[in-house]
Amino acid sequence: MNTSITLKALLDTLLLSVLLLSNVQASQFSNHNTSSLDYLISTLQDPLVQNLLKVPTAVLVGPQSVGKGLLISQVVGYRVSYSDPSMGTRCPVRYMLRNASEEKFETFKVGGNPVERHQIADKVVEHMKYLDLSVGFSVDTLDVEIFEVNSLPVNIIDLPGFPDVNQNNYGLVKHLIQQTIAAQQADAILIGIMHAGHPEVT
Repeated sequence: MNTSITLKALLDTLLLSVLLLSNVQASQFSNHNTSSLDYLISTLQDPLVQNLLKVPTAVLVGPQSVGKGLLISQVVGYRVSYSDPSMGTRCPVRYMLRNASEEKFETFKVGGNPVERHQIADKVVEHMKYLDLSVGFSVDTLDVEIFEVNSLPVNIIDLPGFPDVNQNNYGLVKHLIQQTIAAQQADAILIGIMHAGHPEVT
C-alpha cells in the first residue's frame, strides 16, 4: 500500500467533507499553495469555518493487517493505533481529534481515562489484549480523545479487519462492522482500504 497517496486522499476527502457539512463555498478557499495537511488545518482554524463547522466522521474498513492503524497514526502525527499481525483489532476504536487553543489545554484520554501522549498506543493495545482474553470481540467502541494544538478536528473510527469467510469468527465480525456503520450519522464517510493486489484495486 502506498501510504503517502492514501493519506493525501484521506485528507482531501476530509477537507471536502468539512466544506460540504459546513455549507462553506469551496471557492472561498481556492487560493492556497501549501500541502494538503497544512491547508486543511489552516482552513479548519478559519473563524468562518469554526463557526459553521460540523466535525466529520471517517469510518475505515478493510481486511486485517491492511494498514488502517498506520494511516490513522500518520494523520495524527505519531503512533496512536493498535497494530499486531498476530491479533486483529477486537472492537471499534474512535479517535476523536480536536484542536486545543494552547498547549496547557492539551488532554489525552483512552476509554475516558487520562493518559500521556506517549501512552496512547500502549493503552489501546492493553484494551485489545483484555478483550482477546475475555470476550474475544466487542461492539462497544473504545474512545481515544486527542485534544492538542493544531490538531485536525475529525473523528476517525477504526473497525476490526474483516476476516476470511472461512474463519470461525467471520459472522461475528461482519455483524460488528455492520452494526457500527449503521450507528453512524448519514453523513459519515465510509473509506475502504484494501491491499494493493486486491482485485478491486488492480
